Amino acid sequence: QSRKVKGPRVRIAILDTGIDLSHPHFDNSPEALGALEQQQSGPRRHRVKESKSFVGGAAGDRNNVGHGTHCAALLLELAPNADIYVARVCEEKTKKLDPDVVAKAIMHAADQWKVAIITLSFGWLQYQAAVGDAINHATMRSVLICAAASNGGANDDVAFPANFHPVICVHSTNEQGKPSNFTPNPLPFVPNFAVLGENVKAAWPGREQGKSQSGTSTATPILAAVMALILEFVNQKPRKTPDEIRLLLRDHRVMTKVLLAMSDEVEGYRYVRPWKVMSSNVDRGRVESRIQDAIAS
Repeated sequence: QSRKVKGPRVRIAILDTGIDLSHPHFDNSPEALGALEQQQSGPRRHRVKESKSFVGGAAGDRNNVGHGTHCAALLLELAPNADIYVARVCEEKTKKLDPDVVAKAIMHAADQWKVAIITLSFGWLQYQAAVGDAINHATMRSVLICAAASNGGANDDVAFPANFHPVICVHSTNEQGKPSNFTPNPLPFVPNFAVLGENVKAAWPGREQGKSQSGTSTATPILAAVMALILEFVNQKPRKTPDEIRLLLRDHRVMTKVLLAMSDEVEGYRYVRPWKVMSSNVDRGRVESRIQDAIAS
């Protein structure tokens, strides 16, 4: 859509390996931006409001691993009216994630940054009590959390925290919407949302043209961007969506209903197609009616 959004900006926290803001993808020059971003939001770098490291070593705006930069770049590109907060919770790809560090970052994102969405492109084989407690705390503060399922295909179960009840689990598909070979089997009795996660190109440290990545960790920021667009839509001015609807959408159970309305079942997964509900070819009133119908279902 070509409109310039008026209303409060959605805040998203990404917990990962940090972000390399020196990459040309985040350049201030108009050549680094698409026409829509130039019109709506200006330089991507300006939308990274804070970067904080919760581990030793480089600051949050440094990233030698690349994973966090790739995920953050996707968020910035797909949610051009969102403000991004970066929490560096891992120093190197080979090092294990410390659950206490991740829990601290989740609490900070919820209490200090006051974000609406937290995206987690990682997981553990076992439940981590500190992280579970932090997620429950964030959920009580109306924070939506999405997490990567895992990448072992049928050989792996869905990882924690993607298998934790308040968290929206994210699986991966190819460009045709078919489940990726590496995405794990769907969880029973819950929606298993899936979005593109194969061969997705975005910024990468040391590679001016970026790098293509595959994984449920790649799909996770894409679904987070979809959720941000839903929140942005109902918050835009002049406001037409009732206040109670806007507040309800910060509940993971209610957001799940909207995601169900904009998805189709494909081989046991729910392939998310946002244009089923939100489209530039549909007037605002009809989109609002679709969202409200989904919530009431």
